[in-house]
Formats: sequence, structure tokens, C-alpha cells
Amino acid sequence: MTIRIYGTGCPKCQRLAEAVKNVASRVKGEVAIEKVTAIEKIVARGVVATPALEVEDEIVSTGRIPNEAELAHFLGVDETAACSCGCGCGAYDEPGKSRLRTWLGRVLLVLAVGALGVGIARQQRGTSDSCCSALVRVSPAGTTTVAQADVTSPIVKIYYFHGTNRCRTCNRIEELTRSVVQEKYGVQMSAGDLVFESVNLDEANQEHFISDFQLTMRTVVVAKGDRFERLDKVWQLIRDEAAFRDYVTRKVGEFF
Repeated sequence: MTIRIYGTGCPKCQRLAEAVKNVASRVKGEVAIEKVTAIEKIVARGVVATPALEVEDEIVSTGRIPNEAELAHFLGVDETAACSCGCGCGAYDEPGKSRLRTWLGRVLLVLAVGALGVGIARQQRGTSDSCCSALVRVSPAGTTTVAQADVTSPIVKIYYFHGTNRCRTCNRIEELTRSVVQEKYGVQMSAGDLVFESVNLDEANQEHFISDFQLTMRTVVVAKGDRFERLDKVWQLIRDEAAFRDYVTRKVGEFF
């Protein structure tokens, strides 16, 4: 069996790789796990959201980490037969282990509810510890917003998120985005109403952006106050400079 994990090496990609490795250890027969990190190969495969999982040349999951039951299903490990819903609740375990998991699950649920209550209280008092504790939501129209401390800021911020290891395409996206911003919105930049920032997500103090903006891949993000939008389409348009420039110009303009 051949398994491929598509991702640039972000924490989410690493967690998927570890989860797959654990489940794959129970597969009968030989298993080859490959990690595809080159952006060109990821795009060529048609993956638009990472991490992505491919099993025997079929993409079975993108943009998320499947739970253990799902991975077992994808890899043909039949361990949920005794569980009617296939939720991976541990119904197929020995009775003692099943009861233990149920008890632990209830304890974790209580702790999670308590933590949620504390987070909501802090948010209402306006004393959130950091933007890492922001409440992220997606509107019906598909526009993603994030509630964080600086929600009243009138400044439009444009981020390009990348990793330590960068390919030619990655550098080109940053170069073109910066060029478009400087060319089309130079006046706003000079006035301090717009800033462009290149961020390395592999740096420990920058990882919070992954949850802040619900990132699933290296991409461009436009943000203002409590509103933001990921411009993931830049990867598809990078070979068409005119379309790329028009796309970025239009999306940034929507924030003014």
C-alpha cells in the first residue's frame, strides 16, 4: 500500500503524518508512506488545501486531520466493526477499557466546557490573553472573520505566509503580491493605512497565525479589524500574471 501526505511541513501536516503512521502500523502487508512537500508537486496533484491524504493514488482527505476511525477506514483497518456509527469511540475495546475511555471522555468534556466558559468571559471583558485565543467563525457568505483585540484598527494588513524552506513559486507569489500592493495602493501605504508583511510560519512565535486565520496552506491573507480573507487562489493564478494582479488588486480593494 502506498500512502502520500501532501503538505509543506506545518504543525497540522506533521500531526497528520503521525496519525497516519500510528494507524498504518496495524495494516497487514507492506506500507510505504511518502511525504510530498514541494509546492509544485502539491499543486500539480490538484491539492488546494493541505494537509491532504492520498491512499493508493486516491485523494481521500484534504484540509483536515481525519480521526482514527476514518484513517482506519481509508487504510482498510477494520477495527470499528462493533461500533455502529464508526465514530472511533472505543466500543470494540475490552469492556474495562471501554468504560475507562467513556469516563475519561466525560472528564475531558467537563474540562473543555469549563475552558470555553472562561474564554467567553474573558472575551466579554475584553481581556483575551492574546490573538491565539481569538474566536474564529465563518459567515454564511463564506467570508471568514476573527474576533481579536485589535478589531477597531482601520489599517488594512496584507500577509504572505511561508515556511523556512521556500520554492521558486513561493518566492514569486510574495514578489508579485508585494508588487501589486505597492503599485496599486502606494498612496495608502505611504499614509500608513496599509501594510504588507511576510511571515515565516515555521517560527514558534508565528504559529498562532495558523489558528487565527484558519490556514491550511501557505497563502496571502488580507485583514482589517475583525475581518479577513484568505487569497488561496494565488497558487492557481501564479502562471497568469495578469489574472494574478487583477485578483489581488480586487480583493485588497474590497477592504477599503
